[in-house]
Amino acid sequence: MILVLVSGTFEMFDTPHKGDTFGQQFDMPDDLARLAVLSGAQLVPKEAFDSCGFNEKEIADYPNARLQAYATDAFKAKLAKAREAASAYRLQLATPAPTKQPNKPTEVKA
Repeated sequence: MILVLVSGTFEMFDTPHKGDTFGQQFDMPDDLARLAVLSGAQLVPKEAFDSCGFNEKEIADYPNARLQAYATDAFKAKLAKAREAASAYRLQLATPAPTKQPNKPTEVKA
């Protein structure tokens, strides 16, 4: 799964995954991605990041919070959308999948 960093920094110990730049991409197995996100990494699936509408220049011009503070209003709106996507993704991963309850056999009396 390809994930994109939308805020802050993170490091997954004992893995090559370390992020500190807005827009940085990571290819991670689903279980490691889940662990990273639930441990606080502000990551979103690439499709969600792409849907926010960032262009390459914006990603290059605003790689960190210091520079993002002086970004255009249009960029800040996209960034807010990306951060909302990160929160929604974390909530999705934190919510257990519904389990199907086995049907209880019905007692038949003769």
